[in-house]
Amino acid sequence: IRDGQDAAKTPRRFTTADGLASDQIRALHEDDDGAVWIGTFGGGLNVYRNGAFTRFTARDGLLSDNVSHVEDDGKGALWLSTTRGICRVQKQQLRDFAAGRIHILTPANYGVADGLRSAQCAPGYPAGGGGTITSDGRLWFPTSRGLAVLQPSAPEPKASPPIVQLVEVTADGRDLDVGHSAKMNPGTGHFQFHYTAIHLSAPERVRYSYKLEGLDRGWISAGSRRRINYNSLAEGHYRFLVCATLDGRTSSDTSFAFEVLPRFYERAWFRWLCAATLAAFIYGAYQLRLKQLRGRFSLVLEERARLAREIHDTLAQGFVGISSQLEAVAVRLNGDPAVAWQHLELARKMARHSLTEARRSVMDLRASSLENRDLPSALSSAARQWGAGSAVPIAIDISGEPRKLPEDVEQNVLRIAQEAVTNALKHSGAHAIGVHLAMEARRLLLRVSDDGRGFEPARVFSALDGHFGILGMRERAERLGGELDLSSVPGGGTQVEVRVPLA
Repeated sequence: IRDGQDAAKTPRRFTTADGLASDQIRALHEDDDGAVWIGTFGGGLNVYRNGAFTRFTARDGLLSDNVSHVEDDGKGALWLSTTRGICRVQKQQLRDFAAGRIHILTPANYGVADGLRSAQCAPGYPAGGGGTITSDGRLWFPTSRGLAVLQPSAPEPKASPPIVQLVEVTADGRDLDVGHSAKMNPGTGHFQFHYTAIHLSAPERVRYSYKLEGLDRGWISAGSRRRINYNSLAEGHYRFLVCATLDGRTSSDTSFAFEVLPRFYERAWFRWLCAATLAAFIYGAYQLRLKQLRGRFSLVLEERARLAREIHDTLAQGFVGISSQLEAVAVRLNGDPAVAWQHLELARKMARHSLTEARRSVMDLRASSLENRDLPSALSSAARQWGAGSAVPIAIDISGEPRKLPEDVEQNVLRIAQEAVTNALKHSGAHAIGVHLAMEARRLLLRVSDDGRGFEPARVFSALDGHFGILGMRERAERLGGELDLSSVPGGGTQVEVRVPLA
């Protein structure tokens, strides 16, 4: 090839290193615009233009990569002799492909079905072939079985477009009826569509395009492939369409509709159920939180009521009694000092008892002995504290099966036991104290006994004698719907027994 202004003087040799598709050159043709068309063996059609090579191969749409002759018909088309027949391609189409405006060539191909006696149009292969155009416009090409003549200006015979049809549709290896739409089970993984077009004279020239509505946005070129596979289709409605094209004539398409059924968690009712469940969960969490807040408020309110009750039952009555005694002292002070002194001593006892009850009411705000414990274990633990600093042993005896009791019952029974043990330690002079707790099926029994000096119980429940602790124990027992019995003999000890009914 001569290159540049000094082409006549400086011949240049071009090889694959310069951009040629193949070094085996079979044909050369120079265009009026200076472009050189090069037919190669194994490299298809090449063109040298503006100092650069461009190649066109079978992968780009040509009939074959073995081009033995290139002929220009003077009407904008190149005719190529190949080992598979004769190929006609428009030069403008080649320029558009080289410029990137199109991505596939669509030449017209001629073979045995079009009248050639042989598709081998390079009879001298591997040597160069031949061919020429005569003054009347006819094209002459040698073949392995004689000379072929083509008249480009002759009207092409009208041919019906190929008729395309679906041959087989399978889903996970199972054949489907192509004549009816199908509903597929959830999770169907593999679909295969087998189709073909009826064109007996040249079936290899048929080109196919397909698309799957519901998945593909546009038509997809399948070339000459007749089987298409799809995997892992989501639930939904689909329609597979395929059409066939022959020399620019497109057939009517055929289709197959099917539906992939959703899994249960893909159905609308399941989504609504999930939404309803979530809403119910949120509402339940809100109600639970509201219940907790109300419960806390109820506990605070109940504690306030309890404190009010304690103050009314103990401190208020004690202060009223103290006030009455002081008034009696004021009346008797000038007339009878001995009686006045008796009233003053009683007022002092009442004040001391009210102070004790006040401290207990404050301690009841947080009953540490009962925290995370039942009554038997709390009683055993508290007894060690009550007897601390005293040499008198306190024996604890518990019978029955321990169980969780109402908080009010545990609280009051523990306070009754505390009062009874404290009285025995302070006033009885006992050598031993026994605490017996019996947890029966329908009743709770508490018995506190000592071997101390005892006393006369005739007036023990009279406030005038200052036995406020015993009065408080009876009031606590009655508050629980129970009974308190006290028995004592001078010199024979004392026994306090409380019986509380259990629901």
